[in-house]
Amino acid sequence: MKNIIIKSSFNFLFLFGFLLSSFYCFELASNKCQKIATKLLTLHKTLGNQKPRYELLLHANKSSIPIEKEVLLDHEFDQIVNTRPLKNVEIKKSHILELIELIRNGKDYYNSMNDIYLDKTLQLFKSKIQKVAIFGLYETNYLPWIEAVLLNLNPLAHIWLIDYQPKSYEHENIKWVHLNDFLNRDSNDQNSDQFDLVIDYLAIEKVGLGRYGEDISIDADLDTIKLYNCVLRKNGLLILSMSWNKYGNKSYTGFNSGRLYHNDRLDEIKENFKVVYENFYNFGSKIILVMEK
Repeated sequence: MKNIIIKSSFNFLFLFGFLLSSFYCFELASNKCQKIATKLLTLHKTLGNQKPRYELLLHANKSSIPIEKEVLLDHEFDQIVNTRPLKNVEIKKSHILELIELIRNGKDYYNSMNDIYLDKTLQLFKSKIQKVAIFGLYETNYLPWIEAVLLNLNPLAHIWLIDYQPKSYEHENIKWVHLNDFLNRDSNDQNSDQFDLVIDYLAIEKVGLGRYGEDISIDADLDTIKLYNCVLRKNGLLILSMSWNKYGNKSYTGFNSGRLYHNDRLDEIKENFKVVYENFYNFGSKIILVMEK
């Protein structure tokens, strides 16, 4: 009887310790996610504050990725500033259905031929097209082709667009949330672990470079990857499409047009994920990466 009591007490203490440890790990992860969201919110709140110029590089944070003066882009900044408040893009349900029809008939539905590689990748992971977040920044001429691709593969999918550009969707399965509003909620731990799939299509390489008048944070791409990890459910997938430095062997930032990635930066991006698919396209100048949380 005494041995049974000792054994039961040991089992209880073991279970209590395990639960306490699990709770501590959860709290630790939660706090880390809140800090990342708050950091990114501070950055993105500066949207449209300053016209892009090379002199801003003098005040840029130090980073492991070299910066080269290549192309200075300011047309997006000018459009953002000159159309404040940003014009709402109204997207009719009929437009989405027209794009789906084009997809099914094998006709052009995209901005460029390279876009079909995202469609082909999504076909490999159809089971994850349930609750989906598409993260972006700002596009001067928005075409909802990714939404159409997703709904063609799963008409019951629920899709969130999270970016700078106001949109109103007539389609009942699609909603838009301003990036800052999303980050504000996430900084209060209201968005963690909620998406089955996160898509970032060529946006990660532009974040934090001042293209849109925001402050410069050269490592904002790595912070954004950490955010994606936070908002994904366990075993959720992150699909990244990025520009690749096919003529060199190092990543670098071509200020302020975007980052070109290579294995050095890619290793940092892959941390805390399991790579399940990797493919190069556009003659080796782009890469699609699928990673599981």
